[in-house]
Amino acid sequence: MKGIFMRAAFSMALCISTALAALATSTTATAQGSGSSAEAERDVIFVTAQKRAERLIDVPVAVTAVASDALIQQNLLSIRDFYTRIPGLQLFGNTVQDISLRGITTGSGTNPTVSILIDDVQFGSSTYLGKPPLPDLDPATLQRVEVLRGPQGTLYGASSLGGIIKYVTKDPSTSEFSGRAEVGVNSVKDGGEGWSARASITTPIISDRVGFGLSGFYRDDPRYLDSIVPTGARVKDVNKNEVYGGRAAVILHPTESLTVTLSALYQKQNSAGSNLIDICTSCSPRPATGSAQRPVLFDMRNLSDRRTARAAVVPTTNEIQLYTARVALNLDEMQVTSVTAWGRNEKATVSDSTARFGAALEQYANYPAQQTYLFDEPILTNKFTQELRFSNQGAQFDWLAGLFYTNERTGLSQVINRVGSAPNVAVYSGSNISSYEEKAAFVDLTYHLSDRLDIQGGLRYAQNEQTYRVLSVIDAAAQALFGPGEDHLFTSKEDAVTWLLAPTYRFNKDLMAYARIASGYRPGGPNTETPGASATFGADTVMNYEIGLKGSVLENRATFDVAAFQVNWKDIQFQNTALPSQFAFFENGNTARSRGVELAGGLKGWNGFSVDVNATFLDAMLTRSLALTTSSVQRLYGLAGDRLPYSAKFTGNLSVQQDIPLTDNAEAFVGINLNYVGNRLGMLNQNSASTVFERVKIPAYTVVDLRAGMAIDRRWRIDAYVRNLFDKIGITSVDTRNGTNLPQAIYIAPRTFGMNLSVTF
Repeated sequence: MKGIFMRAAFSMALCISTALAALATSTTATAQGSGSSAEAERDVIFVTAQKRAERLIDVPVAVTAVASDALIQQNLLSIRDFYTRIPGLQLFGNTVQDISLRGITTGSGTNPTVSILIDDVQFGSSTYLGKPPLPDLDPATLQRVEVLRGPQGTLYGASSLGGIIKYVTKDPSTSEFSGRAEVGVNSVKDGGEGWSARASITTPIISDRVGFGLSGFYRDDPRYLDSIVPTGARVKDVNKNEVYGGRAAVILHPTESLTVTLSALYQKQNSAGSNLIDICTSCSPRPATGSAQRPVLFDMRNLSDRRTARAAVVPTTNEIQLYTARVALNLDEMQVTSVTAWGRNEKATVSDSTARFGAALEQYANYPAQQTYLFDEPILTNKFTQELRFSNQGAQFDWLAGLFYTNERTGLSQVINRVGSAPNVAVYSGSNISSYEEKAAFVDLTYHLSDRLDIQGGLRYAQNEQTYRVLSVIDAAAQALFGPGEDHLFTSKEDAVTWLLAPTYRFNKDLMAYARIASGYRPGGPNTETPGASATFGADTVMNYEIGLKGSVLENRATFDVAAFQVNWKDIQFQNTALPSQFAFFENGNTARSRGVELAGGLKGWNGFSVDVNATFLDAMLTRSLALTTSSVQRLYGLAGDRLPYSAKFTGNLSVQQDIPLTDNAEAFVGINLNYVGNRLGMLNQNSASTVFERVKIPAYTVVDLRAGMAIDRRWRIDAYVRNLFDKIGITSVDTRNGTNLPQAIYIAPRTFGMNLSVTF
């Protein structure tokens, strides 16, 4: 009943928005008079989704743009905070692999299905070997965040099966000096306090020729999770998350036709403590019969203590560097753009993996009981990219052609150390060195058949080569579980063609309909040396069929974007967990499909009133059953009709705000945000009698946020907010290692109060 009620509520909200728009016709026209058109034009949103600046409502693909001002005002400082504002976007972990769009995911660990870009540069790694982290860019460095839904293989290449998320940074000004500074404090229920500071300036160096911009930030998030460490003691508020960094940029206009932008971005994150909470402390680690019998599912919302982990408190650091040179040359009949970038991501992760390895090592290696097993996983990825584009927009044709190259090298070490009352032992020590090289050529052409009808087509050819060397040393006793050490070199080579076709019809300059057929591709790669796994796993592909309607009415005061789609997915990549070693490996499944409808709308009604709403109806499932486990090959268990992991059938978000004029130079606002996430299923399970837990059903949840603030002289501003007002329990993900371990969950943050004070100059 609750799910039906929430669907009805969001559908009603869309209807109310339409009704309010109709009501607002006379109100806005009368109140604003001749100034309304100019004001509306200032509110028009431009995006660079197709590698050129266009009005959001002119792009024939489902796109959402979130401005940095909105992120700062609502204290939405990372993708973990604002992903619920994006139709079809789901997040269920801490890496890029844990992001999905339109239900295109099989869970954590595989090569990414969503590509993350900072400007036009891919962030992190193209493969699972680099374990690309989630970007945590502070809004002070950004203009906006753009999200393109559906495969974007033609313009953005591999690993964009579900879409892309693009962070668009700010360019320095060459004409005027400006800046902004802000401090903030926040507090979480039954936890501690946090604070933040950010500042940015932009200034001309040579008027209209050279500009410089600099931004920096520091943030220490409030802590609220406790941990019961191996000694049995409880340590309070251990989930540290400290992030700091900044960006410097120089823009040069040597001539009227040439623009050069140089930028450097740096960020470091220091964190500690596990956020994985045991949700079945009374379950037996193995079925009593030793058969495929599994524990009964239960409602995880009834867990008495959802804020205590059972793990050693160990630190993690993550350091990001990105250096970019962008050159744009206007040759009248053609524009030439070169984007060169070098990035470095260094992450040092230590986690308590006793729950994962402890029981198996006691059984197979006869190690003493009550020991702690720390999993140390430092990763270093260096990535170079180069893109060269040629384009032109004409009366009859718009065209774009380009070449792309990337070279990525990753060094990853994995060490399992036994620590405790017995002598410390290096149980497993592995060194994994990998490379990924991709070359591509692409073209995109739009033909204007008339002033209303366009046809867009695109094509991309890509080739990649990968290497993966595994060198491991294993303690003699542990070889009964992990096997002997190894020294192997794995290689793979693939090529792929992706394409799109998209006719567009414009009823007028602010209303358009489009259809889109687009393919996407994700590379396969070398596998781990694990019994039951092949030496490599193959690429998977998608074909997306989509129709959409988007536009604005009432002089851009009411906007809407509706898209219906079906994505057919072939040769799906899965991560599996080998038994009994608990090592991960990769396999290809058969086919799946995801179909649904995405709705988004916004309204600026009477003076200062605004409504934004989005909803996604999704049906993502396997269409062919997975192959069965054999005596030599381990498989996952999945039948045709089973839902894909973490794909909620319904999600929705409703935001309402009222601006309130106080005096001629002061204005206040109040706002509310309602977010609903439907129930989801966790990852598929190992097809084995040793599976100890059923596939987890994750319950739905609803969260309400409040915000209020005041601005004086358009210079001083104070913002206050409450996140998760009713302290609702929401679970974003549950990890069972494909059913081979007892479940651990990640919960949303408890009720959080905060306040920011800023000045613009």
